Amino acid sequence: MDNSDLLNKIYNEKKIVKYLNENKSNINNLSYEKLNKLPQDLISLFLSFYEYNSSDFRSKYYFNMLVKIVDKTTNFLRSYIVIFNELEKDEIVLLKELKEKEFNIVDTMDLDKANNKFVNLVIIKSDLENIPFDYKENERLYIEHLISRNLIEWPVYKQDPVIENGIQKGIKRYSKICLTSFGTKFTNYIFD
Repeated sequence: MDNSDLLNKIYNEKKIVKYLNENKSNINNLSYEKLNKLPQDLISLFLSFYEYNSSDFRSKYYFNMLVKIVDKTTNFLRSYIVIFNELEKDEIVLLKELKEKEFNIVDTMDLDKANNKFVNLVIIKSDLENIPFDYKENERLYIEHLISRNLIEWPVYKQDPVIENGIQKGIKRYSKICLTSFGTKFTNYIFD
C-alpha cells in the first residue's frame, strides 16, 4: 500500500456509518417525529461534518448538538456546526474551561519611543497555565483563533506605567480572557 492508497482508504471509511450503527440505541431515543421535521439540508450539514468529529473526545459534544437540534431546547445557529468543526481539541478544552470561569493575565510590554508603541509582550502571570493543552506552544494561536471567531475576548481592565528613573519604560497590564455573549451561547449549546 502506498501513500495514495492509504489516504483513499481513510477517506472512504465513512466513519459516520460506523458511528450510526454503534450508537443506534442513543439515536433511536431521539424523537422520530422531531427528527423527521428537521430540514434535510440541516441534517445533511450535520452528518457531512461528523467524520471530522469522530474521535471519542469530539463526538460526544458533536452528538450533543444533534440532540439539541432535534429537541429544540436551545436556540441554534447552523454556524455552530461549522465553527465546532474548525476548533482544535485544545480550543474546545479552553472553551469548556472558560464556560466555568474567566482567566486573569498579567503582562508587561516595553515602550518603543521611536515608533510610539508598546512591544515585547511578556506574560508574567496567567491562569491558563493549569489547562491541560496537548500543544501548549499553540496557546496564543488558539486564543487568536477563538477571538477571530468571536467566541472569546481579551480585554485589558487595568494598566500601570513602568517607570525607571522618572521615565516610562513600559507598561504592566491586567487583563482577562472570557467568553463573548456569542461564545456563551455557543458553549451552552455544546457543553450543557
